[in-house]
Amino acid sequence: MFMGNTSFIVCCLLFIVWTLGPERSYSQLGQLLDGDRVVFVGDGFIERAQRFGYIEAALTSRWPDRQISFRNIGWSGDTVKGEARDHYTNPPTAYEHLLEQIAESDPTVLIFAYGSNLAYGNDAEMDAFSDGYHTLLNDVELNGKRCLLLSPIPHDQKTSPHPDVSAFNANLEKVAALISEIADKRGCAFFDLYSLLANYYELARKSMYSNGIHLSDQGYALVGEFLKGSSSMGGGSDLVIDLENETLSGGELLDLTRKENGFTLLLRPSQRPVRGSRSISIKGLRRGSYRVSTPSGIIGSMNRAEWNDGSMVTIPEENQQEEQLRAAIIEKNALYFRKYRPQNETYLVGFRKYEQGQNAVELDLLDPLIHEKENEIGRLKAPKPITLTIERL
Repeated sequence: MFMGNTSFIVCCLLFIVWTLGPERSYSQLGQLLDGDRVVFVGDGFIERAQRFGYIEAALTSRWPDRQISFRNIGWSGDTVKGEARDHYTNPPTAYEHLLEQIAESDPTVLIFAYGSNLAYGNDAEMDAFSDGYHTLLNDVELNGKRCLLLSPIPHDQKTSPHPDVSAFNANLEKVAALISEIADKRGCAFFDLYSLLANYYELARKSMYSNGIHLSDQGYALVGEFLKGSSSMGGGSDLVIDLENETLSGGELLDLTRKENGFTLLLRPSQRPVRGSRSISIKGLRRGSYRVSTPSGIIGSMNRAEWNDGSMVTIPEENQQEEQLRAAIIEKNALYFRKYRPQNETYLVGFRKYEQGQNAVELDLLDPLIHEKENEIGRLKAPKPITLTIERL
């Protein structure tokens, strides 16, 4: 089987997710629906996510036939009281500014990620955090909106400058349990990133962090895999090709041509895989070994039994399209960041707008650029047809 160490471990962890329940209430969120506006709210974990694009790309490509838009209003160092936003003006207060930004983003789905600062907290601060989270969920008026609460992520000893992060992680594990309780009480979904990432490091013994606290590019890619591959989000991108009956499960079989030593197929998957690797099962092969390739090259060489049972493969054309999608998402996020959080915000729309407020109209000029970038995302998210050649060796 062509399965790398990382892909194998991700599959193991997704099995844990499906069976043991780090996402036990994640299913309450359900699928993202046509017309949904998903708004990410939180601290540095959320703000940094827009620079990598993996989480949004994973959820975008999961439902390529649905019009789903995303907005990221994360703010490094933020808390459930919006304290990192206090540079703006008073009034409104920093907390009122947070509520305004959530309302202006017009969400139907809210994904919150708070609590990472409590790695250094105490019991009293955790109690205040719980009260503040309930207040925030009250004040955003969740009526009709679906919400998902993410746990904070653990610290990583391998890349941390701190000699021992165990005390920090003990606190973060408590915070994850606390957020789970909050989600239960408020009817929100919950996803335990703390447990999943802690399990990953135990299995992989490889860091996905840049500095012990913040995820690296690979770390955000892994989180995207977790979210897209979750059973409650309807994950799964397996392809089952039945050559005898000329059928395809997991997509549309556009053409099948039989050749002297194999087959050529043109197919369109219903969705792209979780970060490049997908399982392909080929039924109806005669005894022997077979090579499967795309125009970009060979994706696997195995015997009939291995192809029949299903093997993890990487299709280069799908990865290329995924990277194009992610690049467009990153560009869209940068444009939106410039609009909702301009560098001279206080002068444009804050208490000193009497000085430069006449220039605030220029922020609206970013809307057509954001809209065009979302159109590009819409064109890139749909799976493209793939040519597979199956040759007997």
